[in-house]
Amino acid sequence: SVSSPSLSSASCGTACVFSGQPFDTAKVKMQTFPSMYRGFLHCFMSTYR
Repeated sequence: SVSSPSLSSASCGTACVFSGQPFDTAKVKMQTFPSMYRGFLHCFMSTYR
């Protein structure tokens, strides 16, 4: 049926956003405030807290 591929696509898109968004946020924060963080892990952990 048509709903099965649509549901599958929506699930895949949601999983991609949930897994990629935190890394993209850390990347943008490091680009915006380069002297605020010692590295990627420091930025990621500070953002997570």
